[in-house]
Amino acid sequence: MARSFVSASSQYLFAAPEILNRGPHSVMAWFRLSAAATALNTIFAQTYETNEWYNYKLQANVTADTVQFTAQDVGPSTSLFSSAGLTDGVWYHAGAWEASGGGSRLVYFGGQPGTLNEVNETPVQVDGIAIGSWPYAAVIPDVMDGDIAEVAFWNVVLTDAEFAMGAAGYSPLLIRPQSLVAYWPLWGVFSPEIDLFGGWDLTLQNAPAVADHPPIHMPAPLVYPTHPSLYYTSPRPAHKSM
Repeated sequence: MARSFVSASSQYLFAAPEILNRGPHSVMAWFRLSAAATALNTIFAQTYETNEWYNYKLQANVTADTVQFTAQDVGPSTSLFSSAGLTDGVWYHAGAWEASGGGSRLVYFGGQPGTLNEVNETPVQVDGIAIGSWPYAAVIPDVMDGDIAEVAFWNVVLTDAEFAMGAAGYSPLLIRPQSLVAYWPLWGVFSPEIDLFGGWDLTLQNAPAVADHPPIHMPAPLVYPTHPSLYYTSPRPAHKSM
């Protein structure tokens, strides 16, 4: 299962702690747009809740037929991938990385890199993780109209080959696992949605629904890091140090 979001209902997933380190980092996810999707649809974001002018977000831009990764302190700096069109009801893979200190960033669509953006964005506080929107204060902007699954975050810049692995359907658990910081499969059966790797579980906001999951190649044998929702007798994993 995956999570399904409706923009008109301001549905998203959220957790307060910051995991975005100011060193290099990468993110990947699968997304599928609904027929209602227009304008910007947020897949993953880190946001400073009290300041709309600071955020990091991976988005599908339906109006421009692009996937984009934006870092913003005062003005946005965006890496774009111009697609041949984002078709309703089709699962797509998106990813992005940012170099240490916010100096450059690159977005990926279907395992292929977009345009390199090398405008520096000054690192400041980030205090929220969101999937499906990038909330600040009482505003819930750019909510996804569609489904999201298999969101993962690393504390390194992944290679082109590793992004291609993700797009080929390989689980994040098989992609540089020693550098994996957080992994939300979004199975749609837990509330909050569990992070199998770092323990940063995401609270459901305005009841996002459940959708079918994209096919994923999982490790064999199927072994996951300890999580209390799966192994009730085991302790909760500590948050990883960045």
